Amino acid sequence: MMILSALLSMTIFTQALAETDLKTWRHDKEARLKADDGWLTVVGLSWLDEGENTVGAAFSSDVRLPSGSPKNLGFITRTGKKASINFTTVKDVKLDGEQVDKDTDYTLNTDADDKYSTITIGKIKVFIIDRKNGLGVRVKDQNAQARKKFKGLNWYPEKKDMKIKAKWVAYKEPKTLMVPDILGNINEEEAYGYAEFQLGGKSHKLYPSGGPEQLFFVFKDPTNGKETYKASRFLYTDGPKKGYVILDFNRAYKPPCAFTDYATCPRAPKKNILKVAIRAGEKKQ
Repeated sequence: MMILSALLSMTIFTQALAETDLKTWRHDKEARLKADDGWLTVVGLSWLDEGENTVGAAFSSDVRLPSGSPKNLGFITRTGKKASINFTTVKDVKLDGEQVDKDTDYTLNTDADDKYSTITIGKIKVFIIDRKNGLGVRVKDQNAQARKKFKGLNWYPEKKDMKIKAKWVAYKEPKTLMVPDILGNINEEEAYGYAEFQLGGKSHKLYPSGGPEQLFFVFKDPTNGKETYKASRFLYTDGPKKGYVILDFNRAYKPPCAFTDYATCPRAPKKNILKVAIRAGEKKQ
């Protein structure tokens, strides 16, 4: 469940969705987006080649860092799904909060590990992501232009009829949900059932990954590209209770790819492309 776990690592839900009112939920979501570690700070993503990869602000670097970073920070060595770094420059450079030494190899955990390693250079943060196509270096900058220019999220007004009690159809055994992503990969996510609901006089189904306490839906509908973000939208819900799931489409929102070119977002599976318009939740900017 790599997509789900990677997204959850940057999207923290501290209480059941049903216990948070919509106004507070939307406010908190925008605050997370604008935070020092939010998606608006993501300014780079470079995929590592096997062997040594140079890192720094120099134009020739394999992994380019923002201006103001050391021109030659060092090099990251990738060996399959493992990575390590050796620093050429150590001034004001920290690894997991500790000052680093020159000419020393440090192992780097990825975001697929329990805790990933973080390199910081002032307001800049560097870490490794693990995806189906390999290891990448994601870069964040608290002074990113996207963060400075952000004017807030755009939402449909709350619509009571778009908070829907859907029937939960559980599988006898978990199944595999095939979820594409923007990199062209097809990711296998564990699924425990689907939600069936009525809207526009017809029956519809949505298939999530995750569970049992929280479900994650990636869906698309006729509003995408016109009123809402073109690729897809996300929706988290509490897990099923007494055979039902609450689909509150007022909480449907744009994926991180709407805010940065350096996210690796999932796309809606074919079975989650709805024919009914969902005019609720987050709109285009």
